[in-house]
Amino acid sequence: MSGERWKKWMLISAGIMTLVAIGGFVAIVLIMGSPSHRGATRSAPHSTTD
Repeated sequence: MSGERWKKWMLISAGIMTLVAIGGFVAIVLIMGSPSHRGATRSAPHSTTD
């Protein structure tokens, strides 16, 4: 009787982990690929226009 519930929870947790992994990957790509974070991260904190 508890096999169906275990399968369901495995699917739910796998889906959550996949969403978290995709979200983290997209965030990393956006942070690395954005031009504002490339050169002016620590050299000029207030000037965003390069």
